[in-house]
Amino acid sequence: MRKRIYIAEDIEDLRETVSEIYHNHGYGVEGFRNGELLLKRIDDSSEMPDLVVTDVWMPILDGIRVTKKLRRDARTRNIKIIAMSADAGSKQCLEAGADAHMEKPFGIEELISKTRMLLNQ
Repeated sequence: MRKRIYIAEDIEDLRETVSEIYHNHGYGVEGFRNGELLLKRIDDSSEMPDLVVTDVWMPILDGIRVTKKLRRDARTRNIKIIAMSADAGSKQCLEAGADAHMEKPFGIEELISKTRMLLNQ
């Protein structure tokens, strides 16, 4: 079964690039411009993503709060989370419960390698 990945990133070009990378590696992908839209999609769905990739610093609902909300809910607490940030903010997401972090900019191989590791592929 194809793994599903949700991406929360406010920079459209980066969100589309990461989505395309995942799509080209066989993953099902949905992108969201902020954490609030991502959480709404999860709340409205019976299917959970296997992985959430979230930018740490986004308007409306940042990646730290997304991570905390996912970890507090029994339905979502086992979803794997990768936090992305150009600064040390990813470490705050790790403290909130993210499974891994990526410093921007990052390479395709690093992204796919961390994804496969988290999804046991």
